[in-house]
Amino acid sequence: ILLGSEETALPIMAFAGMGLPAVGAASRTVCQALEAVLPLLQAMQRSAKASSGAEQPPRLLARVLHDWAGDSSTNQLALRSGGLVKVWPDTETEIGWIYAESLSVEGPSGWAPVQSLRKLPAGSDFRLAESASDEHDGDRLAFHAGEVLLVDTTSEEAGFLHAEACNG
Repeated sequence: ILLGSEETALPIMAFAGMGLPAVGAASRTVCQALEAVLPLLQAMQRSAKASSGAEQPPRLLARVLHDWAGDSSTNQLALRSGGLVKVWPDTETEIGWIYAESLSVEGPSGWAPVQSLRKLPAGSDFRLAESASDEHDGDRLAFHAGEVLLVDTTSEEAGFLHAEACNG
């Protein structure tokens, strides 16, 4: 199945709750195609969660820019502005959707609008601040000892790393 091809664009649009441009026989075809795609995606997710030692598809962290209500009946993931999710980069469609999941192992997953997310660099990782910093001038981030920060480990410049507070 090639996501984004003409044959799957309509099912993905329906799947994403975007509505359909046609009715009747085309709608039945779309529903049948949707029923074919959804189990495949759910199987991919179950397989990735079940394989603890096996190599899993790469997932990137993304910051949620805008709230999104989502719709669980169409497998859409609800998003909260400032939050973090993991995205499956290879699932991004031509019509602006990407498969995403909660950071917790058993958390929800589903399709999310790309425009509501900002993908973070592949070198992003969580770090615990060992000591506090109250420097909040210019481009410096103030934080407390013990606070969890999202750090771009590849961004070192003059002894500093780019970091974000995990609370948005």
